[in-house]
Amino acid sequence: MRPRFANILLAGRCNLRCPACIGRRLAAAPASMERFPLPGLERFLRVVRRLGIEEIALTGIDAEPQLYPFEAELQDAVRAGAPRARLSLHTNGTLLLRRLALVHRYDRVCVSYPSFDPETYRRRTGGGRPYSLRPVLERVRIPLKISTLLDDENLAEVPVLLRRCRDLGVRRLVLRCRDGWSSPADLLAALPRRGSFGGNPVHDFEGMEVTLWDFQRADLGCLNLFSDGRLGSEYRLDRALRPRAGEAAAR
Repeated sequence: MRPRFANILLAGRCNLRCPACIGRRLAAAPASMERFPLPGLERFLRVVRRLGIEEIALTGIDAEPQLYPFEAELQDAVRAGAPRARLSLHTNGTLLLRRLALVHRYDRVCVSYPSFDPETYRRRTGGGRPYSLRPVLERVRIPLKISTLLDDENLAEVPVLLRRCRDLGVRRLVLRCRDGWSSPADLLAALPRRGSFGGNPVHDFEGMEVTLWDFQRADLGCLNLFSDGRLGSEYRLDRALRPRAGEAAAR
């Protein structure tokens, strides 16, 4: 399957300890947070150009990309090496306003936000301190998407999540089913369908685009740059990387 997008996957350091983070359930990847240029970056960008990939995301296996001290240098390298590709940031959002100048050098940003309920937020981030999305949405000038990892713990909060995001002016919301977990078939059945993306349904909630994303159903091709410099084409990281000892038996 021809890759539709590419990921630069950082590893090694985060400011949250989310229990559901897939990077915490996979074998530890070689740390790359203190390295520039990243291993394999030049080869990765050559493949991006050769395949005509138009989307590159800076994200992490178990890391928060905005903790990467060479964020600006990496942005410059990607712009020079793949000038036709759009560059996006996938982040937990905790550092967005402190690093706003760098944020505005991306073409778009995806913010992972687990809950508007303070206690749920703390549990799902391993003790993280909730922050307000309102100033983020007011000050970030590039297209911004909210992404919420969904499972039994916060399933009942979906109606509140939809209303709060709509009231804040969020244009796009993605509900990501935790790997190995499937949402109820009727979760968004009452919402009008806009279409589909990557094999997953896209709905409309009073003008806000809402995607229900099931990794097991996704049919997207991608190109990954792993932290050790390897390139891979497997979209699901739980298939591309080994689970931690005991994790395979538990699943």
